[in-house]
Amino acid sequence: MKNFFLLLVFSSPACLLAQTVTVSESVVLRDDASYDIIGDDRGNVLLFRDKSTKFEVQGFDSKMRLSWEKEIELDKKAPQVEKVVPTAGGGFSVIYQFRQKMQPVLKIHKYSAAANLIDSVTIKLFDPALFTPNFEVVLSEDKNMAVVWFLHEQTEINALAFDIKQMKLLWEKTFVPEDMLLHRDFQQVVADNAGNMYFILKKDNFNSRHNKHYLEILDYGTGTAESLRRYLVPMQDYLTFDAFFAYDNLNQALKAGGLYSADNLSRAEGYFFLSIPQANTSDQLLRFYPFEDEFVSVLLEKEKGKNRGIPEASVQDIVMRTDGG
Repeated sequence: MKNFFLLLVFSSPACLLAQTVTVSESVVLRDDASYDIIGDDRGNVLLFRDKSTKFEVQGFDSKMRLSWEKEIELDKKAPQVEKVVPTAGGGFSVIYQFRQKMQPVLKIHKYSAAANLIDSVTIKLFDPALFTPNFEVVLSEDKNMAVVWFLHEQTEINALAFDIKQMKLLWEKTFVPEDMLLHRDFQQVVADNAGNMYFILKKDNFNSRHNKHYLEILDYGTGTAESLRRYLVPMQDYLTFDAFFAYDNLNQALKAGGLYSADNLSRAEGYFFLSIPQANTSDQLLRFYPFEDEFVSVLLEKEKGKNRGIPEASVQDIVMRTDGG
């Protein structure tokens, strides 16, 4: 798949000659179930390694030399790591699940930069009828809030917000979106720095004379006084080819950058920008911009001709501007 971005670099030859690259000794990870790299403010790096049957942390100094390694213990009953969260200034937290007497348990351990356990909290005990919930964990921009959600019986959304800094549960909510098929409608879940959740669906995203595509956003948390708020974003006769949502904590607004098509989801024909202030969700700013012919020809390495769009593209990230753009 082709991922595209614009990158402007301003530098002098002297700056380029002064660059330094530091390389660590080789680390074999092929047998690990997963791994996470965690940095700190002093230039040190931690490598969290999930080896399925055990969990290990390795510490590297600022010159990427292995300084120490340590095995950490979660729970003995087949723990499954859901998220490793870095802590500002060093250290990390591990959100994981396991079963205790057939009951699913979601728990968090907080560790220092030396991988010493400093706190442990059971986030929630779930109904024993749930057979290993498929948790999804979404972090806020500052990494202090975690929204955890999972789908139950194909239609019911179970969600909760946990304050990692204060190590406390903020809220939990169960809701059933109208006429939802997750594989068809789901777009993204976003968390803000206050622990609010934005559950985003794309509805009627296909070419039809009888249906017009729109986005549906379900908002819940302290920002809505813990009542579920629902609002729609009409997409002005365009289809969503791909989109990435994020919360602008400085300007208190939900933002999205995306690719659109007029009537064919096999190619993106342009990009769009969306901004929804949390204080007034009806005051939406939505703008569409078609790709220029030259941009498409350069990206696809073709001779300049009629703009037929870009296939197999996806939005990887968006960057917030201080002015709200």
